[in-house]
Amino acid sequence: MPKKKVPLTFEKALAELHVDDMERRENALRRIEELAEGQLSSAQVATLIRAAATTFPPSDNEWRPYDEALLETSWDQLRAEHIAVIVEQYPKFSQKGRPAALTALSRLQTREAVLAFVQLLREHGWPADSSPAMTLSFTEECAFAAELLPPLVDGSIRGVPPEERDQLLVNYAEKRKLVESVAAAAKPEALQRARETVKTLAPLQQSSGIGWRWHEDYHEQRIHAGLLLELLGYLGRDKDLITVLQKAAALADPHLRLYATLSLLRLGEKADPKALLAVAQDAETRGTLFKQLSELQRRDLFPESELTQEKLAESDMVSWLAFPTELSRAPDRIELMDTVEVDAGNRGGGVFVYYLFRFMTEPPHWAADDGWMAGVSGPFRKAEFPTLEGWGDTFSTFSPWDDFTPEEHLSSIRDLMERWHNRHSAP
Repeated sequence: MPKKKVPLTFEKALAELHVDDMERRENALRRIEELAEGQLSSAQVATLIRAAATTFPPSDNEWRPYDEALLETSWDQLRAEHIAVIVEQYPKFSQKGRPAALTALSRLQTREAVLAFVQLLREHGWPADSSPAMTLSFTEECAFAAELLPPLVDGSIRGVPPEERDQLLVNYAEKRKLVESVAAAAKPEALQRARETVKTLAPLQQSSGIGWRWHEDYHEQRIHAGLLLELLGYLGRDKDLITVLQKAAALADPHLRLYATLSLLRLGEKADPKALLAVAQDAETRGTLFKQLSELQRRDLFPESELTQEKLAESDMVSWLAFPTELSRAPDRIELMDTVEVDAGNRGGGVFVYYLFRFMTEPPHWAADDGWMAGVSGPFRKAEFPTLEGWGDTFSTFSPWDDFTPEEHLSSIRDLMERWHNRHSAP
């Protein structure tokens, strides 16, 4: 009778990470992650961090080295006493391990951890392989502004990616936690960068079509530029700053016009009606304009011609399609084909409406060969029209429109309706 295999202990699993056999190392890592799903002792977490700072045999998984994996395993187990251990071991971590260590500190959300986070960045610079998770906790909580924000704008941290700094400053500003001194310190560099960005992007504008906005040589630039233009609206009135925003608001790209126009409004300037109309007429930016003007209590500026539930549903559909896991861009064409109502009753919220669209992309996009495809937006509560607040069924299977009759497409919607009705109607 074969012996029953005894699971590795925590200490033995850490030791196994240094053997030559790749399969044994991977099994050991899985065992450590399994143990960490329970509760590690404080001493075990410290041992885990120190183990991450050791040298490991080469791994086939270049995207996730062992130190990164071990540090990620510690995230939910970290306590105040581990801050000093991370600071001590930090220089020994790999370029992928360092962001994981900084993420661990940011997730603690204590003043001591934030100060350690800033100290490590000042001493070692911003890690080249940083990930969004590294500052996600700060983005969500917007805490410790006095400790985190000044070093981001005073030049004491080397290699800070401008878009990372811009996003943090915008998020803190939205929560009214961007103090005047930090805004003043950030303004000169942001303004100069905005001048250069607008000058660079101006010749790339096109007067027709939308495919150019998503071209790999332009798309990332426009996203970063939109964020920078949004930031300018929180840095205080300045003649030169206003001039840059006005130039950006006159560009063809509605994404840039959107954020330039909103920043002008935040700074007390009048918005150009032509810019507002252009932004509202574009399905990619219509929904954001509607939402932002509502938050600024200036919905009166939203062009009446575009203020219909059908157009807001279209914008909701396009936002879903543009997500990286879907089309990863707005479709070149989209058309409303039908609407379907479902009555959830008084206790279920009343009448809700689904919107059936067909959409298509043009070459060289991968979906161009499929021609027109079907998608559904909503449902939207009729009593709240006009609204962007859908109730969770916006979706597309990217099935070709011509593969089914309109009645069959509507039948699919009715299946959604039935499931939705069962979830939301009172018994």
